[in-house]
Amino acid sequence: MIPGETDKRTRILLAAVNVFSRRGYHCAKIEDIAQIADVGKGTVYEYFDSKQQLFGEMFKYGYEQYWNHVTEAVLSETSFEGKLRTLMQSHLDFLNKSAPVARIIVQEYTNIDRGVYEWIVAERQRQFLWVKSLVEAAVQSGEVKTPSAEVTTMVIQGAISAVGHSAVQRDERIDAEKTTDILANTLLHGISAKG
Repeated sequence: MIPGETDKRTRILLAAVNVFSRRGYHCAKIEDIAQIADVGKGTVYEYFDSKQQLFGEMFKYGYEQYWNHVTEAVLSETSFEGKLRTLMQSHLDFLNKSAPVARIIVQEYTNIDRGVYEWIVAERQRQFLWVKSLVEAAVQSGEVKTPSAEVTTMVIQGAISAVGHSAVQRDERIDAEKTTDILANTLLHGISAKG
């Protein structure tokens, strides 16, 4: 059972994360999800029409949890370097803390329906524009020099995603602080040995 959650829909979504992350989409059973959520199988179908819809809504729930975690942390910073480091560290911390959700997002991506896929594409675009606005503000304030805020944003998001996906696929815990330092220093100061 999912302790501490009284909202049935949320309990079902959290139970779905548990079952889908352990068994994969195809081997997961609604009965197992219902049992962990401490509801009847019929109750699951009161909230979700099918296993695929439950999977998609669970995917969206996990993604929203991730992005809320990241933005809340980043908005507490004032400098671009602080925002960049917090963006990276909060992403990596979330992957460590919420490994089952991260594993589902990375490994079960192909089992989402078209509507959820389109939602994810729109969310990623929104996130991209948000990070780009951070870069543009840093350029305006003189904290960052770049010929293209768009390309710089692609590099930032690409670096963060590559590290995270690699760790999730290998089922490894990330040293978030050390990895953030390496990524941030590389992005902010480059890799050239010349001063």
